Amino acid sequence: MLKMLMAVLVLLSPAMAFAGGSATGRVSGPWVAKSPKQLFMFYVTPVTGNPSCSTGGRWAVDLSTPSGRATMQLVNFANLIGRTVTVGGTGACTLVGDSEDVDFVFIPGETYTPPAASPLPSLGGT
Repeated sequence: MLKMLMAVLVLLSPAMAFAGGSATGRVSGPWVAKSPKQLFMFYVTPVTGNPSCSTGGRWAVDLSTPSGRATMQLVNFANLIGRTVTVGGTGACTLVGDSEDVDFVFIPGETYTPPAASPLPSLGGT
């Protein structure tokens, strides 16, 4: 019985590691707002596990931080090339009352494998 309980806890631990909502899909309706601070907002639906304050699959990013600006660039890039994104939230709506604050965003897909290192060409001489 103890082994079974431990197995269940191990299987559930990744889900418990992140308390906010999450969504994977195409980005829609991206825009920037300036009141009371600069924010980037966008939609990705359907959302699962979102907090009660988040209604409708809208996500908010604070553009006053480097990570917020990088998040906006990644979301816009994915939208431009027609790729889906996976968004995870913080579980709070501190930036906009009805939009979950973004914790992370990534473009799912193939894993990147760097090219094999090649030897440097000889420059001649000794």
